[in-house]
Amino acid sequence: MSINNPHVIILGGGLAGLAAAVSLAKKGVRITLLESRPRLGGRASSFIDKPTGEEIDNCQHVALGCCTNYLDFLAQIGVSNRHQRIAEYQFIDEQGKSYQLTSDQLPAPFHLLPSFMGL
Repeated sequence: MSINNPHVIILGGGLAGLAAAVSLAKKGVRITLLESRPRLGGRASSFIDKPTGEEIDNCQHVALGCCTNYLDFLAQIGVSNRHQRIAEYQFIDEQGKSYQLTSDQLPAPFHLLPSFMGL
């Protein structure tokens, strides 16, 4: 290994490890990605529940517009077209009351403040 031919070992194949690997590889860095699980993605994954046959999400799959690094990563790996953008998120509490998380006209980071105050 030399400065002209760097080699980086990345521990963990979750979103951060994958994003680091993609970014460094685009700069010509040789990558070794080490992951202890049999699949990549870390907590951003899903699995089939054997008793029910249903797909179970193992992660929060909500990315707000402020998640620019994540959205850029999706574009870099060619899957941004699989990310659905919606203007409002709806939460329902245990009593069935509904709350909306939506952007306001205020400048960032205050644009979500009215929604958070309502939650």
